[in-house]
Amino acid sequence: MRNETILKELRPIIETENKTTTEIERFQNEVLRPILKFQHAIFEIEVSNNPLLDKLLKQELTAERRRFLIKGIVSKIEVKNQLLGQITGLLTNSEYQFYYSKKKEMDKRIFAMLLDRFLSIEI
Repeated sequence: MRNETILKELRPIIETENKTTTEIERFQNEVLRPILKFQHAIFEIEVSNNPLLDKLLKQELTAERRRFLIKGIVSKIEVKNQLLGQITGLLTNSEYQFYYSKKKEMDKRIFAMLLDRFLSIEI
C-alpha cells in the first residue's frame, strides 16, 4: 500500500497566487509543479544521459528553435512514457485518478512544464 502522506511530504512547497482557478489549474499548481520541482535533479541527469538533448542544449540556437527541437525529442514515445512515469509515479491514488480522468489535458500541461524545465537546465 502506498503511503500517500509520505508522497505529499516529499514535494517542495511552491507559493502561488490564490486566485480563483479551474480544477485543472489547481491540480497543476498544487500537485504537478511541486512534483516537477522535486524531480528536477532527475531531469538534469536525464538530459546529460540523452546525447541528443545534451548536444542540443550546448548548441547556440534561438530559443524558439531550441524549444522546437527539444519538443521533438521529448515527444518520442519511449522518452515521453519514461518522463510521465517519473511524474505520475509520485501521485497519490486520488491524484492519479484525477490525472487519468483528464489525461490528455494533463499530459499537455506536464510536457509544457517539462519543456520549460529542460530549457532552464544549465550545461
